Amino acid sequence: MKEQQGETVRIQDREDEIDLLELLYFFQSRWMAIVAGFLAGALIAGVITQFLITPKYTATSKLYMVSSSSNSVVDLTDLNIGTSLSSDYAELIKSRPIIEGVIEDEGLDYTYDELLDMLTIATISDTRILTITAESPIPEEAQVIANSLAEKAVSELPKLMDTPKPNIAEHAILPEAKSSPSLSGNTMIGALIGMVLVMGVLAFFYLTDDTLKSSDDVEKEFGVTLFNRTVPLTLTYAGQVLQKRARQFLDLREETYHEIDDIKDFTKGQLIIGMSHTRGRKILPEILPVYQECFPNIDLHLKEGNSTELDRDLLHGDVDLIIGLLPFRVENVETVPICDEEILLVVPDSVLERSYPGQLSKIKQQLAQRADLLLVKECPFLMIKPGNRVRTLADEMFAEAAITPKVILETENIETVLALSLKGMGITFYPKMFISSHESLKGKAEDFWDANFYHLDSPKAHGVLGIGYHKGHYMSQATKEFIRIAKERV
Repeated sequence: MKEQQGETVRIQDREDEIDLLELLYFFQSRWMAIVAGFLAGALIAGVITQFLITPKYTATSKLYMVSSSSNSVVDLTDLNIGTSLSSDYAELIKSRPIIEGVIEDEGLDYTYDELLDMLTIATISDTRILTITAESPIPEEAQVIANSLAEKAVSELPKLMDTPKPNIAEHAILPEAKSSPSLSGNTMIGALIGMVLVMGVLAFFYLTDDTLKSSDDVEKEFGVTLFNRTVPLTLTYAGQVLQKRARQFLDLREETYHEIDDIKDFTKGQLIIGMSHTRGRKILPEILPVYQECFPNIDLHLKEGNSTELDRDLLHGDVDLIIGLLPFRVENVETVPICDEEILLVVPDSVLERSYPGQLSKIKQQLAQRADLLLVKECPFLMIKPGNRVRTLADEMFAEAAITPKVILETENIETVLALSLKGMGITFYPKMFISSHESLKGKAEDFWDANFYHLDSPKAHGVLGIGYHKGHYMSQATKEFIRIAKERV
């Protein structure tokens, strides 16, 4: 058993070795692409380095951290001071008073942080020498900054630290050559990156290419002999079965293309429309008969629900378009305005009389002049359930007026709340479009079925009815034609 497992491992290793060898042969066959990637990477990196990256110049001044005593003889104390203060000087040179002093003295157009980023302060290992290196796109500026900072440190820091002055060991000289970027280095890095990217892409295509290019590839794929090696070649029984299945697959592929071509003809297909239960009663009779007459071969489907449900259906692609009040509360939606819409306040006389005894005429007159929800805040309300656009707008208007309404009933059907309101059960909100004789509203209270319909004094009660479709999905011609007819008919 162990011998068999060992043989299996050796066989597997042999297959991996052959695959790697094949990959190397594949790279060899694509050597021109690899060389092209190498040259392209070098060229791109060279152009960017030469023309797009601003060259930088560096200048360095040096401080010696040992100061002689008064008798001009360097003693052990001086050496100890120089050694211990190197790190302190390296940090204090970066302090804001020193840096800002250099900016002011030299009239530099830099902030403290900008100039600090241009500096490198370091101590040379095993010495008491401190280097101040400035980097700038202007060589003269790099020299001035390095020297000025050294002089400022020598003159100011000993006062702060109450120590002897260090000596300026070397002033910065004007740099003649740029310190960065390196054209040769960047060019070589770019060439290597270009070559590696090309080889990576080639390896990806090699490893993911499962195309069967020869009869041997086909037999290897299925693990069975498909051809009799005769002259001419003939099919084995397995080959005949494969041929039959392949022909069926090709036939199915051809049928699929034909079906897709039929769908491309927008006079055939389907259209799924999403809208609220009640709004469809008013709008669809104006649109669908005309649309069906123009495109009789398009299957129409209506999906009804509240505003939240319809927004979700549009987002998930369950409907082609939705009709409702703008804006829709969903992302990536393109909208097409259709007509203006208004939410009216339905106030029965009996409700006002119960809530404000003896004040019916006065409150009706006030509502007719300016329909403010504060005038009816003590009245009971009948509301459509949350999730519907009318309810959302009503809640927003209550919030604006800082009112907590007395909601005595909620229902999903807006016609139910209207019917109950007309019977004197409470106040409600109702879209103007749904009132068959809404043209008679003149900006004042009008009586319908013993109820009063008022124009609310809130911008949220005045909106636009529109069509929404997902702008990230393909929009069929059938959908475009529906929008066109809707804009003409509503």
